[in-house]
Amino acid sequence: IKENYFDRAFQKCRLIKDKSKVDLIEKWISPNSYFKCKLIYDARENGDKVSKFHSLCDNKGATLTLIATSDDKIFGGYLSIPFSENSGWIHDDKAFVFSLNYNEKYSSLDNTYTFYGGKDRGPTFGGYNIEIFDNFLSSEKNKYNPCNGTYSFHERYKGSKDQYFKVNELLVYQIYE
Repeated sequence: IKENYFDRAFQKCRLIKDKSKVDLIEKWISPNSYFKCKLIYDARENGDKVSKFHSLCDNKGATLTLIATSDDKIFGGYLSIPFSENSGWIHDDKAFVFSLNYNEKYSSLDNTYTFYGGKDRGPTFGGYNIEIFDNFLSSEKNKYNPCNGTYSFHERYKGSKDQYFKVNELLVYQIYE
């Protein structure tokens, strides 16, 4: 029996307390195999500067980003290729974003704009579905818009406008075999 490293990595995760949510994320990333993960960025410990995010997360391979907001939303995204502050728009046909409040995964409709890598932004998924800016723990200029972007969100979001939010926590896990 293989050890489930993903479960072990999330034992101390402040954002996911429900084992069924861990199982769900694991299924979304790799339904048929086990993988390992390692926490490489924690905004509370490492700070909320975009430059610090890039120094710790760029060129690390596949990653899972978890974001918790001040209004109790937990969502994020997965990339199978590395972050890079110099990449511009990234094509990744395995990328997805998700909501743990709704237990839903959203796939990309246009793989050309799955992620934006720029020095002026933290994790930015889709054609601006999720945007994280500098000093994000103290700012409410971060944006979430399920209709303005690349990912296919649930019908309930039809007509949604930009929703600005304050990040309470942001964690990035490196995913590897």
